[in-house]
Amino acid sequence: MSILLIFENKNVEPWKKALIEKLPNTTIEVYPNVKNNESVDFVICWKPKKNVFKQFPNIKIIQSIGASIEHITNSQTINTDSIITRIIDKKLSNDMWEFLIAIVLSELKNTRTYLAQKSSKTWQQHDYKSISNTSVSILGLGQIGSYVAEKFGQIGFNVKGWSNSSKQIPNVNSYHKENEFNIFLNNSDFLINLLPLTDKTKGILNKSTFQELPKNSFVINVGRGEHLIEEDLINQLDNSLLSERF
Repeated sequence: MSILLIFENKNVEPWKKALIEKLPNTTIEVYPNVKNNESVDFVICWKPKKNVFKQFPNIKIIQSIGASIEHITNSQTINTDSIITRIIDKKLSNDMWEFLIAIVLSELKNTRTYLAQKSSKTWQQHDYKSISNTSVSILGLGQIGSYVAEKFGQIGFNVKGWSNSSKQIPNVNSYHKENEFNIFLNNSDFLINLLPLTDKTKGILNKSTFQELPKNSFVINVGRGEHLIEEDLINQLDNSLLSERF
C-alpha cells in the first residue's frame, strides 16, 4: 500500500510523522513528491487542487481529514470503485456547540449592545429573552447538526431541525420535506446553517428564506460561504429586517 498526503492550507508534517511511526513498512509520500503515481492507492487529503486525482489511476480509498467531503467531490473526478471517507470527531462537534451557544446567549442578553454602550458611556437597560421562549432552528442534522440540536434542546431551547430525512432527536422537532421548509423557518429566533454544500443546498440562505423569518431574527452561517447569497443578506440588513452573526 502507498499512502499519499495532499494538503492545501494545512500543515502536513504532523500527519506524515504519525503515519511513518504507525506504519513503518508503508510508503508515505507528500504531494507532489511521488515516485510512482500508479502505486498510490490511498489518499489522505484536504482541499486538493482541481482534478489532481487524475494523476493517480489506482486510488482505492480517499480520506478527508475533516468532517466534510465536498472539497473532494466538487473538485475531483472520482473512480466509481473508490471509497470516500471522512472524520467524525466528537470534539469538533462539541467545539461547534460551544461556539454557537456563546453567540446565542450573547444575543439573548444583549452583550454586544451593552459593550457598545459602555464605550460611549451610555447606561440604558434593554429587554431580553430567556432560553425557554427562544426558538433555535438548525439547517442540517448530520453528525454535527444533530449533536448541536440535541445540546440546545437539553438546556431548554425550543429546537427545530431540517434535513434530508426525518430524525429522531430528543427535544428536537424534525422537518425534512421540501414543503415543510417554510413551516420550519417560521417563528425562528435563530437560524443556524450546518448543511453540507451540495448543488441542492448552494444558495439556500437567500431572499426567499430570509423573508420567512421573523423580523430581527439571527442567521448564523457556520456552513460554507456558498450557502449564502450575500446580496440578499445585505438587502435584508439594510432594511432592518434581519440580524446576523458569522
